[in-house]
Amino acid sequence: MAGGGADMTDTTTPAPAAATAATAHRARRRIPTRTPHQAVRPGARRGGSLAALPWALPAFAFVGVLLVYPFFRSVYGSFFEDNGFTSSYTGIDNYARLADDPIFGRSLLNTLMWVAGTCSCRCSSAC
Repeated sequence: MAGGGADMTDTTTPAPAAATAATAHRARRRIPTRTPHQAVRPGARRGGSLAALPWALPAFAFVGVLLVYPFFRSVYGSFFEDNGFTSSYTGIDNYARLADDPIFGRSLLNTLMWVAGTCSCRCSSAC
């Protein structure tokens, strides 16, 4: 089969010496063999996922250095007040000030409306 199915190659196996008439029809049987396009890669059976690890490590490092570390560093820095020269711990005071700010509330509402509009356009084919 050209579609990559399990091809069967006709292979003759010799009949045993004491073959009787009842078992003579089993003298020729079909034994499945692999064709070249069905060859198994050397590391495909064992450690297939571990074999990919050296190739995935640079991507994990890239994501960690450029996305994960800055995120946690920003969250950590949000608990401090920093003027560029000195830094003092403020705890959640920055978040309390943010919750009382009317401009932040309006910008948060605008962002949520933008996200809802974008998601609804993607779900419908009208946009």
